[in-house]
This record gives sequence, structure tokens and C-alpha cells, in this order.
Amino acid sequence: MLKDKAIPAFTQLLDQGPRLQALATSTTFSDRAKMLLRFNKSREYVQRQLNRLAASFDPSSSAIDNSLDTVYLLFQTILNAIRLLSQEYDHVQNQSVDIKALTGQIDHLLTHYQTVTIPLRFRNIYRRTG
Repeated sequence: MLKDKAIPAFTQLLDQGPRLQALATSTTFSDRAKMLLRFNKSREYVQRQLNRLAASFDPSSSAIDNSLDTVYLLFQTILNAIRLLSQEYDHVQNQSVDIKALTGQIDHLLTHYQTVTIPLRFRNIYRRTG
């Protein structure tokens, strides 16, 4: 065990001595350590977010039920449908056309369409565009 583990570990420790000495006397070691910690935390955060994103593409029902993206997209879809339906409802409520009167006028026009005269200027427009 002495030859297999202790001596190689001691040799490795001696090889790292100059680096440790440089770190001990370095004035930027603290800043570098903070940057390294921040980097590691950022990498872990990004990895968690990537795992969540990958889970949102998983077609299994448990992944879909637990995915915040799926719940959010479902909520947004329902909310957009509600908005669209309410806009259409408001539009219908604001209509002032009397459907019965309009239907009566169209029926009268269809029964007398042969006697309807179209002014010449409209006929010329129709011939140019038609």
C-alpha cells in the first residue's frame, strides 16, 4: 500500500507545490475563485433548464403533466381562446343589422331581380373588372 498509494500521492502533492505556492501569493486568487463558483452555479442552472426543456419534448404523459412549459402553453391557449370568443361575442352584440328585415329585402330582390335596373356606369365598371 505504501508503494501503490502513499508514495504516488506524496509525489503528486510535491508536483503541485509550485502551483499551491503561486495561489497562496496570488492577489487575484479570490476573484478567480469567485468567478469559478459563479461559473459552476451558472452551469448547474443551465443544465437544470436544459433538462426541463428536454423533458418538455418527452411525449410520455407523466412528463407532460409535470412540465411547466406544457401547463403554461395550455393556459395560454385557453386564455387566447377565451379572448377570441369574447371579442366575437362583443362584435356580435354590437351589430345593429336587423336580420329579419335584411332577409325580407333579399327575398323581395330575388323575386323581382328581372326588373332591377343597374345604372350604366356600374355596368361599365363591371365589364372592365369582370
